[in-house]
Amino acid sequence: MLASNTLILIMDSKVAKFYSSKGNRVQDLLKSVKAEKWWKILLQKGRDNFFHKMGVSSHFFDPRHEAKENKRKSFSLEISRGLKSILKFYPTECIVVFADPKMLGDLRKTLDPKFKAFIYKEVSKDLTHCTLQEISGHLKNI
Repeated sequence: MLASNTLILIMDSKVAKFYSSKGNRVQDLLKSVKAEKWWKILLQKGRDNFFHKMGVSSHFFDPRHEAKENKRKSFSLEISRGLKSILKFYPTECIVVFADPKMLGDLRKTLDPKFKAFIYKEVSKDLTHCTLQEISGHLKNI
């Protein structure tokens, strides 16, 4: 059973939305955060480092990180900061997080330990394009 004041966090690698909820009913959009535009420019440019030139297949010595991973990690840091600011003015008893597994993992790594105690449930679903009624339907299953 969800608490009376629940914060719903719905995110993917490009957008994060914070909703207020009373029990199983989603009420208002508190804040929406979009990924920075400069990451899009970096992704369009492609990789160009010492071992890898654009248009050439990857090699054994190439770094194991990609621009998308860096984008996801920096966006999860931005989401953590946004969550900290939301919790200052919205008193919540628990947080429910909807995201894909990679974003959930990055959020777990970047989230402040005192906020981890608020997380009630993590669900591996992308609901960023859903309406409030569809989100409320998914909350009934929790």
